[in-house]
Amino acid sequence: METRESAQKIPGIDALKEGDSAAWGDFFREHDHVILSVVSWSKWHFAHHIREELAQQIRVELTRAIPRF
Repeated sequence: METRESAQKIPGIDALKEGDSAAWGDFFREHDHVILSVVSWSKWHFAHHIREELAQQIRVELTRAIPRF
């Protein structure tokens, strides 16, 4: 189980929580491949435009969720 102490070990987490746009840019450059791999999983059979919409919605939800950790 993750604790507050282990969450603080995430590099740049404080900047993300504060809404720092540069930190969010770095975060998505580093982790966007994970989002894209999930929405591109062949099992889903999503069209390209649907994958893009889903990926964008995940990004938006992450920017809302991470500050609440």
